[in-house]
Amino acid sequence: MVQGSRESGKSTLIQSLVFHFTKQKIHDVRGTITLRTNKNSRITLYECPTEMQAMIDLAKICDLALVLIDASIGFEMESFEFLSLLQNHGMPNVMGILTHLDYFRENKHLRKIKKKMKKRFWKEVYDGAKLFYFSGQQKDGHYPKTEVHNLGRFITVQKIKPLSWRVNHSYVVADRFDMIETGAEDN
Repeated sequence: MVQGSRESGKSTLIQSLVFHFTKQKIHDVRGTITLRTNKNSRITLYECPTEMQAMIDLAKICDLALVLIDASIGFEMESFEFLSLLQNHGMPNVMGILTHLDYFRENKHLRKIKKKMKKRFWKEVYDGAKLFYFSGQQKDGHYPKTEVHNLGRFITVQKIKPLSWRVNHSYVVADRFDMIETGAEDN
């Protein structure tokens, strides 16, 4: 599941991951996307909206949360709220992705921002939580190949732990459904 504030790069990340695993380009990210990562496993990507109810629902079902943080802005309230929801629902695996690093021109300032963001991310999630650095979009609209490859590799080797919250609380994932209106002729 991919979560982040508006304009943090969620759609670009999903498009980049789809291209990395399938070599297929997608232009619109709508609904869920399921990818085969290797012979034996698949991942389903959800782009988490910034509405509270959607964040609550997705916090209940996700096994791995990719939290995007726009480095040019910093942590926003949506990220803190989402991390709190994840903690309330058993805390699945969480990886942070620091985006928009290409906005920083000076290396000294960039290193300082990376260090500050990593320290804050570890405080909010746990010490040693994996944080990836994405410099910026390429001309093709995707993130750099090596950065996406490293993230993809870490995603595929994740050991998903069973969460006690899910064992004790049943849930159903319904991606979408259509309401059928009944008319007088149905009576």
